Amino acid sequence: MAAVAIDEPLTAARSGDRQALGDLLAEHQNACYGFALRLTGNGADAEDLCQEAFMRAAERIAQYQPTGSFRAWLLRIVFRVHLNRTESEKARKAREERRGMDQQASPQGMLERLGDHELLEAARAALAGLERKYSLPIALHYEQGLSYDEAAAVLEMPRGTVATNIRRGLERVRETLASKGFACTTAALAATLQSAPGTIAPASLAAAIHSAAAAAKASAAAGATGAAGGAGVNATAGGALFVKAGGGTLLAAAKLKLALVVAAVAVAGTVGVPAVMHQLAPETAEAPAGAPREDGAPGTQVPAGGQEGREAPAKGSKDNAETKDPKRLREAADEDLRRLGILVPGFKAVPLTGSLTLAKEQGLTVDDLRGKELDPNPPVPSGPRPKYDPRQADDGIDNARPYLARGIRPFRFREFHCEFNYGGWHNYDMTDYAVQHGFEYAYPYIRKVEETASWPQGARIMHWMGFVNWDDWLPAHKLPAGRYDLLMDLDLPKLLLDEGRGKLEAGSDRARDRADLLMIDMEHPVLAPEKLRAQDWYPKGGTEAERAAFEKKYYDGYARTYIEPVRCARKQGWKNLSIYGWAPYGRTWGGLEQPEAEPGAQFAWNAFGRQILDEVDIVNNSVYCFYWSPKNVAYVLENMDRNRELVLSAERPKPIRPYTWTLMHGGGPNWRWWRGLPLANEEMRALTAALFFAGVDGFVAWNWSGTGTHQRVNLKQKTQKTQAGPDGKDVKTSVWEPLDAMIGTPFTAADTKGVEDAFARYEALHAIGFDETKDTIRFQRILPARPDKGLGDAFPVFEMDRAKLEQLLRPQSEAVAGMIEGMALARAFETLLRHGEVKIDVDAGAQWKGTLPIVRRVRFGVYHLLFAYDPAVVYGGAPREIVLQDFDGVKGRTLNLPADANARIFLLQE
Repeated sequence: MAAVAIDEPLTAARSGDRQALGDLLAEHQNACYGFALRLTGNGADAEDLCQEAFMRAAERIAQYQPTGSFRAWLLRIVFRVHLNRTESEKARKAREERRGMDQQASPQGMLERLGDHELLEAARAALAGLERKYSLPIALHYEQGLSYDEAAAVLEMPRGTVATNIRRGLERVRETLASKGFACTTAALAATLQSAPGTIAPASLAAAIHSAAAAAKASAAAGATGAAGGAGVNATAGGALFVKAGGGTLLAAAKLKLALVVAAVAVAGTVGVPAVMHQLAPETAEAPAGAPREDGAPGTQVPAGGQEGREAPAKGSKDNAETKDPKRLREAADEDLRRLGILVPGFKAVPLTGSLTLAKEQGLTVDDLRGKELDPNPPVPSGPRPKYDPRQADDGIDNARPYLARGIRPFRFREFHCEFNYGGWHNYDMTDYAVQHGFEYAYPYIRKVEETASWPQGARIMHWMGFVNWDDWLPAHKLPAGRYDLLMDLDLPKLLLDEGRGKLEAGSDRARDRADLLMIDMEHPVLAPEKLRAQDWYPKGGTEAERAAFEKKYYDGYARTYIEPVRCARKQGWKNLSIYGWAPYGRTWGGLEQPEAEPGAQFAWNAFGRQILDEVDIVNNSVYCFYWSPKNVAYVLENMDRNRELVLSAERPKPIRPYTWTLMHGGGPNWRWWRGLPLANEEMRALTAALFFAGVDGFVAWNWSGTGTHQRVNLKQKTQKTQAGPDGKDVKTSVWEPLDAMIGTPFTAADTKGVEDAFARYEALHAIGFDETKDTIRFQRILPARPDKGLGDAFPVFEMDRAKLEQLLRPQSEAVAGMIEGMALARAFETLLRHGEVKIDVDAGAQWKGTLPIVRRVRFGVYHLLFAYDPAVVYGGAPREIVLQDFDGVKGRTLNLPADANARIFLLQE
């Protein structure tokens, strides 16, 4: 990969080329003038403001650190100059006088009253009337094209506050437009503002730009980031991620986005760890990495918290006022680190006094925790295990049960909430194991309540419920399928309650006197606007207002399909409610190539998602892995970051517990050799541990083994198929299904010509035949990189004893062990992870697109907790080193992290 290079004009300008500087300022003069108009309200003051800002920019160009766009840096200076100007009565009067003479230059005066421009005109007029806390973020984002991070840096606001104010501002503009007869959604309004023509700066301002550049003192750009290529490339403040290849050459892998400012709990005081007492930071959280001050230097301080409007978490959450008490946090962190220092004497905080190159031995891996008592009060069974139905027990498994995390002692989280929802055959013993190893909630499946009596004290029952199939419910009530708009005309709560939906039924775990947690599973589709407008029942001939009103009714009706079941279940006694099948940002793979989720413009979020969020207690987004790919961990983190961005932009954010799946989910309707096979244990361990660096409340382990036990591999399986018989009638027959399986233990096998070959762990095979007389299996090796996958007559066919081969294959539940190992890593740092501030040094989307090593960070006071993992190693690649330049916004501070197939956590101390 090529190195990330600074634009040549910018490099020249920073090196003292005044002509290049003038050209650079001229390129952004319209953006600066448009923003200055928003700040001042008239053209004369806007031009004067820009001139002063350009002069300051020219004086400080050598100190510019390109952490974001150059435009954002300029607009930041415009804003700071505006704030610093004297706000005397005389100055205000002068501006008022000029406003009267200069209406044509004001945002309102520039509006064109032309037929198709009426909505834009009305929108701009309404925007001009908003409070500045709403209008300025909207102007920066939609009119000037800045990202949320860049707008936050310009306005010195937390990113979440910018997102919230954009959403609220758009809603206020929409309401104003509605009062004037314009019907539109906030998404349509955002699109209108984004596509509007920009403001043109006056010629007099253009003439002044090169004068400002020429008048500025030339200064050498000492330490400026320079030419591209090779090992001499430096990362910028806030940094770029570099990957050190085997030969040691630094390759720039991705530019970083500005660090995401997220809700954080302020911590203050002293935390003790073995042999050292460390002073925690005061109750402030750092601005996005590299966020410029007035002079363009990084390091602006913003209030801790990072999210406006955060309220108490959902009922039943441990994340309450007590757990946020600074003293309690200090004590918990002290205890975590003290215990860890005793358990793993060689592990300690590494002083962060300058650039660092960390060794693998300085990080904590799960191997360091094997045989150690992670939890001072570990969960223990409440009684003897009952005798289970043989179909649900693991008694018949001769070798070690595959889901056992070797050497990981029982533990439970204090403040994270993890759910084990694994139903089907041979799952009772595995569920018993899960509630002693990190999981607080578990789904009993079909077992009776008394069969959970041996669970440790504090283990809770969760349940899932289909509730209603809307595709069937609508026709059953004489309504066309998919017509969610018609639900708005019904007394839906009464209908659902009369039908007995959501009852605590007798005869199963639902008969408990209390409901610990309920996940409602509904996965019915909704039409996107363009598809909705193509339906025969869409009012194509209606007015624009009538069409907009219909669309709102349709999406409000869709929201009710989720909202009313939640309300109905709540009335029936359930609490701690979540919905599967809905997420603020849907699960996707290819969609990660698209622009990031933005609360102000995300259609589904604004059309119905926000309404649903208000009703649930917990958000369940799914982060299933669809492919056998080294991109999986980065995909999960990017999906999490996008969902979290939307949830935190809401007035009442909710805890997020993503749904994970230990098996490959498929990836399409055609044959996929990996479908249903388990993730690599290393991948599952890394994926799980990394989730705790993404601001989660916990997670859900979901799976289903309804087609047979997941505790052993049985290649001798047949499937019932319906086929046409000789007379044309359907006949059910038992047919051989080609089976795919993954190798767990390496082995050698001879093909049908007697040639031996070696098979490695995580390779896959395709069973093509079964000899019942010899009880042998014929199979071929799957070659994923080939179009033909290595199958067919041209490739070797191997044959082995069926029972012997099955012992060498990976059972589907084996990846559960990796999941529990990842949880154990997080448990060692629970307080820091739960109450620290999420720091995104490298955007997960960049890691996904570039198949890069994974790095994540959480900061707790003076501590930096870093996670490193290289998925390439699991898939046959060589380990790579992660290099973070200007770490945590400190210019010149470089951090080198080793990364390989081990999920590894480092602790740094300022």
